[in-house]
Amino acid sequence: MKRKLGFLISAFLVLIAFQNCKSFDTQKNLVQTSQCTEEIREKALEQMEWTSEICNQASAFKCNLAVFSPEVKDTHFFSEECIRMDGDTWCLKIATISYDTSGLRQNQREPAEAFDLGGSYNRKEYTCVLTELNHKGVPIIQTESDSLQETLLLAQNECLMGAK
Repeated sequence: MKRKLGFLISAFLVLIAFQNCKSFDTQKNLVQTSQCTEEIREKALEQMEWTSEICNQASAFKCNLAVFSPEVKDTHFFSEECIRMDGDTWCLKIATISYDTSGLRQNQREPAEAFDLGGSYNRKEYTCVLTELNHKGVPIIQTESDSLQETLLLAQNECLMGAK
């Protein structure tokens, strides 16, 4: 009984520490809960200042692509994708990570529609961050979408809205 009580108290203290975002206030604590990451972003957005020029530079953005599909192998590679942004051509080096989800089909706990195109196990997800704006290792502007164009537009718009 004492062991269980000790374990519960320890687990409770760990949970409190993870919900207290001040415990992540040092550079060496780069792994945060999503709640703390969002709190850090909100506070930094209020305090940081930048001009709109940074929002219009392709070199200021870094994007990744996650591919979840039963028809790919687990891989990691880099490629270059070019899109039109504000009348200019933006070319970015994209880090792509592919996840083979075919093994989950045998699970039979997953619904069949999860493997349809656009389902949770058969989709693409771009994530872009504005590398010039970060606070304690947390990117202040980070957006996600299923297309590179939309993800960059979301990030650019968020950047422009906060520019001074």
